[in-house]
Amino acid sequence: MSTPSFAVEQSSPVRSARQTEVFQRLIALTLERGFAGYTLEQAAIVLRCSKSTIYALAGSREQLIRAVVVAFFREAAGRV
Repeated sequence: MSTPSFAVEQSSPVRSARQTEVFQRLIALTLERGFAGYTLEQAAIVLRCSKSTIYALAGSREQLIRAVVVAFFREAAGRV
């Protein structure tokens, strides 16, 4: 089963290819472990990036979780 490709929120700033890749992988990590299944430090290790790279995607863990949820449901709604 392949991991779906989720678009980064359209209201978000333009992101680099690397940031988009990290965001895609963060969504996959969240689907695998759940929101409580990792810290941002652990995510940075798994994603092989710095915490600052993750924080560049969103200013806080809460904003990051929101972005992941929005991207997930946008993709799911697009399939219906």
